[in-house]
Amino acid sequence: MITKILDRLYVGDAFFTKEDLKRLGIGYVINVGGNPNGLENFDFHLADNGTNEEWQIKRIMGVLGEHMAQGDRVLVCCRAGTSRSCFIIAVWLESMGMDLDEAVAFIKLKHKPTQINQELLRFWRNKNVVS
Repeated sequence: MITKILDRLYVGDAFFTKEDLKRLGIGYVINVGGNPNGLENFDFHLADNGTNEEWQIKRIMGVLGEHMAQGDRVLVCCRAGTSRSCFIIAVWLESMGMDLDEAVAFIKLKHKPTQINQELLRFWRNKNVVS
């Protein structure tokens, strides 16, 4: 399931096809959940339990930012499309000025399966307190 979050930003699970990408005009795919299906342009496995490093998130955000700036339509996906991919979208929205909790609520309104692991959110909040 692929859901449009913003004009050129989509979230989904790993079960998309070339036809799905073509139909939606998606030109770049970031997989953060492992188990790539071969259609990804960038694959970086995040742990769903908050044991990631800040640099990992920043690397993914850099790739996402680069492609958004180029005008690409970008899909951020993970295995189920409920936690890690939604987390990255929430961090992106936060970087655009939205409060993290507002970002999560915004994603949930658009993408009903959203269930971001609380450890991921705790990790990111703690990172922001320490920084």
